[in-house]
Amino acid sequence: MKKYLLLIFLIYSHLAFAQSDLKSLIQQTLTYHPKLKEQQQAIKIAEYRNKLSQSQYLPTVNGEASYSYINPVPQAIIASPVGENRIQFQPENNYSTAITVNQLLFDFGKTSANLHKNRLETETATQGLASGQNALAYQVAGLYYSVVYLQKAIEVQKAQIKLLADNEALIADKIKDGDEIEYNLVATQVRRKNAEIRLADLENQQQKQLIFLTNLSGKSDIQVNQSADFQLDIPNIKSEDGLNGNYDLKIAKLREEVALQDIKFAQKGRLPSLYLQGSVGYRNGIQPTINDFTFNYLLGARLNVPIFAGFRNQHQTRIGQENYQMSKYMTENQTLTVKTNLSQAENDYRTAQEKLTRSQAQVEQAQYALELADTRYQNGIITNLDVLTAQTALQEAQLNKLQYEYQSLVAKLDWHRWAGTRFWEAP
Repeated sequence: MKKYLLLIFLIYSHLAFAQSDLKSLIQQTLTYHPKLKEQQQAIKIAEYRNKLSQSQYLPTVNGEASYSYINPVPQAIIASPVGENRIQFQPENNYSTAITVNQLLFDFGKTSANLHKNRLETETATQGLASGQNALAYQVAGLYYSVVYLQKAIEVQKAQIKLLADNEALIADKIKDGDEIEYNLVATQVRRKNAEIRLADLENQQQKQLIFLTNLSGKSDIQVNQSADFQLDIPNIKSEDGLNGNYDLKIAKLREEVALQDIKFAQKGRLPSLYLQGSVGYRNGIQPTINDFTFNYLLGARLNVPIFAGFRNQHQTRIGQENYQMSKYMTENQTLTVKTNLSQAENDYRTAQEKLTRSQAQVEQAQYALELADTRYQNGIITNLDVLTAQTALQEAQLNKLQYEYQSLVAKLDWHRWAGTRFWEAP
């Protein structure tokens, strides 16, 4: 009983270590990759646009100073018994300094509509970042498990080469004793060369995947755990939940809302706006001492009522309506795409699971065939080449089983990628 408990502990320890290794690699990629930094900047820009819209509710304060020379100036000559009196209404040199304030009081929801649109754009940018993280994380996971598969396939291939080399040496010795023919030696040598070529191809593929992982994560010393397997702690596939978390659909729906808000904003362009105006400062030209710098102030209101703007509001509204309709079509198209890809991934997973079940039986049959071949060889009924064929068949069956395990996990990862499952954030 203790042996079984120890075995279970070791299996789960290796699984936890492998998942920790993968999750740390994903976190490294999400921290490093320039594409995500670009999307983070897009969020910052959207947030500042939102603050810019909020500033419409705040007053604008300006400092003004002006000078003008006027000639001739308005004046009046008044006759009197003692002579003529000249009254000047404005000086030739006019000076003015003031601080002016403009404050929006009411605009019938135009600023509010623009604010809501900016918040939706910020949320769209945030979902875009999450979508980018999702795509990169699953790309890293796919590459990681591709390296795991290739690593295990390489080990199987190396074992097959060693087996062929051992048999080659055995046949060569038997040829010397006259117990074997040279044909069997040549056939074994051909098999070994083919196995070595396949090994070179597998090692080349593994190196390419590691290079790709290095470029994605910015980490040059990537090590894949030798005990890693294809057991990832990720939820089982549930068809009814696939659409809920898809980031492309979330973004498409947000774009619909943005387009709808554009329509509302364009429609409100025909409404008036009410502003409070005020200024305080010093100027000359005030009677009765027109040349003195005199304190003055102004307080009032300004109502801006659009009457005719060349049908711009109508055109903007129409553009918004067409854009909204296009956004709806894009959402429908994205829904179909996601449904198709989820169904295909689910079907691939189911098929891989069926093949995996059959491959397990194939491994058992190949193992039994090898035992029979060993017995028949010991009794002198078959040749060593026949035993070698049985051994090769077993290794190929093991390699097929390994491939179906990998394909099963890839299909499951693909389904969860479309479903937006963030497995790397789980504890």
